[in-house]
Amino acid sequence: MSTYYAFRNPIKKQELEAIGVTFQEGEVDGKPHTWIVEKEGLNYLHPSENPEGDIIYGFTRYGGNNPGYLLDILDDNGIGWVDEYT
Repeated sequence: MSTYYAFRNPIKKQELEAIGVTFQEGEVDGKPHTWIVEKEGLNYLHPSENPEGDIIYGFTRYGGNNPGYLLDILDDNGIGWVDEYT
């Protein structure tokens, strides 16, 4: 099962990095891909970004990945978000 989370206002990737959100670059099936990762590297979330990769609109969690750490960072910094069920 997956859940999509949207930011109430798109945010620059570097603003998220400045408050402790970590991005990891890699490949999936030979294509470039970006993940939002927890510091321990145990949870992987998939950002929804513009083609340049500098604006983030939201993110998706799949399977057992827990977005709680990211939601805490967003809440602590006053960044509004909604999930697809809200």
